[in-house]
Amino acid sequence: MPLVLAFLVAFPAAGEEAVSGARATVIEVVDGDTVVLDRTIARARQIRLVGLQAPKLPLGRAGFEAWPLADQAKDALSTLVLGKQVALTFTGEPLDRHGRLLAHLETVDGTWVQGALLAAGMARVYSFADNRARVDEMLAEERAARAAKRGIWGHPFYAVRTPSEAWNHLSTFQLVEGKIVDAARVKGTVYLNFGED
Repeated sequence: MPLVLAFLVAFPAAGEEAVSGARATVIEVVDGDTVVLDRTIARARQIRLVGLQAPKLPLGRAGFEAWPLADQAKDALSTLVLGKQVALTFTGEPLDRHGRLLAHLETVDGTWVQGALLAAGMARVYSFADNRARVDEMLAEERAARAAKRGIWGHPFYAVRTPSEAWNHLSTFQLVEGKIVDAARVKGTVYLNFGED
């Protein structure tokens, strides 16, 4: 059974650099992994927390249903950063295809926001080849939250799937655990095969 992996393509702003250490105040929390700053940095005010994925809200998308615990993830992020100054750290492509900055956030008291969300079980690791600077730490936080069934890890929607269960969740982001017997790249798509079919 093939499993399709999707990759995010990021387009940096031409002629501009996002400099780590920039500080701004969070004035809005969009969802569990996106915030808006009080000022523009590298032509953007919206920050997508790099390296993780929180449960999604519809955000105006027709027919899109909120994922379980999406409101709780937004609330957790709001508690951490809303109205507070944060420092941005860039470890790869600075902008995603939507023009949002891709950054790690740290509050003035030293709280690493991605780590706190993962530890609370309010997000899962979602990294890319160009942005793996803290992925080992992130995976450790996720692993501990998953073992303790904190947050999303206590909900069946986010369960780690077997290869046969993954078949019922095509075109979604899932964690699948199993033995890969073959891998192939076909026209830019990577297929991981857990069996003959």
